[in-house]
Amino acid sequence: MRLLMLLGLCLHAAPKDTTLVSAKEPAWPVAAGHNKKGQWCAARWNPKDSQWQVIVEDAARSRIARGTLLWDGARLLVWAGIGDAKSRRAVSLDWRRKTWEEMPESSMPWSVHTAAAVHGRELLLWGGFDTVANRVTGDGVAYDPVAKEWSKLPPAPLKDRYCHIGVRIGTKFLVWGGDEYVKASYLKDGAAFDVRTRTWEKLPDAPVEGRAAHAAAVLKGRMFVWGGTTGRRATFDDGAVYDPAQGKWEKLPPAPIAGRYHHVAAAVRGRVFVWGGFELGDVLRKDGALYDPGEGKWRKIPEAPIPGRHSPLVTVVGGRVFVFGGVDKEGRELKDGAVYDVDSATWKELPALPFEPFAWHLTCP
Repeated sequence: MRLLMLLGLCLHAAPKDTTLVSAKEPAWPVAAGHNKKGQWCAARWNPKDSQWQVIVEDAARSRIARGTLLWDGARLLVWAGIGDAKSRRAVSLDWRRKTWEEMPESSMPWSVHTAAAVHGRELLLWGGFDTVANRVTGDGVAYDPVAKEWSKLPPAPLKDRYCHIGVRIGTKFLVWGGDEYVKASYLKDGAAFDVRTRTWEKLPDAPVEGRAAHAAAVLKGRMFVWGGTTGRRATFDDGAVYDPAQGKWEKLPPAPIAGRYHHVAAAVRGRVFVWGGFELGDVLRKDGALYDPGEGKWRKIPEAPIPGRHSPLVTVVGGRVFVFGGVDKEGRELKDGAVYDVDSATWKELPALPFEPFAWHLTCP
């Protein structure tokens, strides 16, 4: 019963991380999913006609949901997700050639709610929920899409977990927070993996309560963490910022919006944007806020012109934040979205995606 609850609650970002943004081509949002024929599709936003442009439709493949997308500027990697045994192979899309191909098998369990990040051409994954063995994992891997090779990361100095976050800052892959699942223990520790030395270093404990299904964004070399949950007991409207150069945390002031989980966060115009997610009691939110580190203050933003949702995808282009996809309270995958213009403080609704998206997290360089 708890697994079913947390599959609905704890799906990092994420992108993430939960959820980062890309400065590489294509500069506009990308998405992937299944069309009505069961074909795997990919699309990007075309700013010239303000429509989604389908780039490729491939042969019908096994359906998945709750997967993680990783974008490295040339390839779109689909990792994990809920599906049958045939779907348990990572797949990548070569954006230039417009072809999908199965990737070699990885030593890491087929896990959802995984921390993910991109460093150069290397794709990094750590932790998550093993959908085959029905347990959390502390395994980690790196994938080189050019050599088409996986390599195993050394053991991290952390307990196994899922619903944590992962971000990249410089040459370091940071993971933080999460849930141990079996013990219902919510964690406030983390670690950083240095891609040059291939070693882990433990982070100091954060000055906030342990949590899962939070969101993170990277701004000016610092990791901003906000929101999250301890299952049915609490949601959080607070957060903290970690500076890896100093090895120190600093607590953020409370935000002027309700605490939530499975929301998104992104850096835009020198501020941190948070939006959407679940409030305690499974209330879906369509409001959000911006945090200005220079002023040390939050500001509410207008409600979006789309229904509330959890686990949407997020991409930043210039001063605009695109939020699209996600899941409603009944677990249905959503196709609509909206874009928020930070400069004018206004929303504009987006046309619906031309297929059913199968990822709940998008991670980019």
